[in-house]
Amino acid sequence: MSLQEELVNEILARLPAKSLLRFKNVERSWNTLFKTKSFIRRQKEMQMRSASSHDRFIMFYHEVMTRTPTITVLSTCYPPKYENLEYPLSDPTDYLVYLQALGHYNGIYCLRVLYFNGKFPDGPYLPETILWNPTIREVRIIPPNPLAPTGRDFDSYSGFGASDSDTSLHFYYLYDFNTDSWSVIHDVRDNSIRFKTSFHDCGFYSNGVYHWLSSDYTFILCFDFHSNKLRTIKTPLTTEYCTIIEANNCIAYLAYDTSDDQRIEIWYLKQDGSWIKQCNLTPVVNGGICTILKDGAEFLGGPIYDVMTLYKSRPETPHDSRAEALRRFQVLAEDGHFGIYPYVETIVPLSP
Repeated sequence: MSLQEELVNEILARLPAKSLLRFKNVERSWNTLFKTKSFIRRQKEMQMRSASSHDRFIMFYHEVMTRTPTITVLSTCYPPKYENLEYPLSDPTDYLVYLQALGHYNGIYCLRVLYFNGKFPDGPYLPETILWNPTIREVRIIPPNPLAPTGRDFDSYSGFGASDSDTSLHFYYLYDFNTDSWSVIHDVRDNSIRFKTSFHDCGFYSNGVYHWLSSDYTFILCFDFHSNKLRTIKTPLTTEYCTIIEANNCIAYLAYDTSDDQRIEIWYLKQDGSWIKQCNLTPVVNGGICTILKDGAEFLGGPIYDVMTLYKSRPETPHDSRAEALRRFQVLAEDGHFGIYPYVETIVPLSP
């Protein structure tokens, strides 16, 4: 590769994904370049470094008044910007009734939905699980798992993540993106562990590992996409209510103190499985913390009473901070139907 070609490739890697979609028909070699793993990885790295990538989030929720499944891209800058996205129904006559986000990786979002077939409005709900890249408007339907047990004695939970080369949907059964097939990775029929599995409090992916918090808040179940193995990590403490969220490319554990102190203890999970305490935050944010920004300096709280709030963390002592409201956003989300993730524009293809 000549110096001129390297320079052109570097310039292209710095462009937003939507610009690359327009340019792929300009030069045939560019269209080929945009499909290579090395270019896709480089373009993603450059976009993640840009300032705009840190204040855009995609939200999956049901509106309060109509309970309509809604997808909104929120820019938390001032003034805030809102962009509603349409769920990619294969038939425009179909009607979406339920939407649950299972996670994200590299600008791809895994969604589980229920919908009515528009041609048979009196028919049953139709379930569907998809991988979706909203930037290139590409969808891949995950086939039903023929290996999964059925009946009242079994519950099924999902998570989405990847190793360096694969993209998989899994929970004890692994869906392989490359082979378009399911396989058994761990038999847990004799395992009586219970998990906190309400759909608005699903697990989170970070650094090649997916995490689920147990129902009693005593441990986190982890699935490593590199080794396809499960392990557990003990939580740092338990309170009346705890949760985990994604924060700055790692997992944050939030322990809510509902006594007179009204504080939240925030812990970060290190890659070696140990915990480091970030701070005690007061007062408890209405609706709870849904995501942490800028290395813990800011965070989004809510939504509650139809309002999501951007807070600033003001340090008062080395281990104590106070939440100060900076900006409010009109997000008409029904309680219990809310998922929020970083919005990353990427050209990662979903076709085999």
